[in-house]
Amino acid sequence: MKKSEGDISCFNESGIDGKGNDKGCSEKLREADFVAIIYRNNLEYNKHVYISLKQIYKYLRKRYSYIETIIASIKKQNEEKICELRNKHILLPEECKDYDSYLSELKKAIEELCGDNSSWLINK
Repeated sequence: MKKSEGDISCFNESGIDGKGNDKGCSEKLREADFVAIIYRNNLEYNKHVYISLKQIYKYLRKRYSYIETIIASIKKQNEEKICELRNKHILLPEECKDYDSYLSELKKAIEELCGDNSSWLINK
């Protein structure tokens, strides 16, 4: 006689010592998709943590829900910086005491706008 696929009656049988059974463990295992084993320093005791896919999906949804907030914050910060730089006055040549001062001020403005990057160099 062939047992049915969902038969778990073997988990209700007594253990080797004649006591207890695996019913509690099997119920947890049926509800869990993964089992994490946490090893302690004393190595005599470790803990099994049962994790369902539902818990994993919940964790991932929570973690990834922050991505949109982070993207929105970065966009807002960038827009504010762009607005600030657009409104910043860059000195004109006639506003400086000489042309060297103008070039020095222009270099500072370029560094602020583009960052201090060695891919472009303005010699002193």
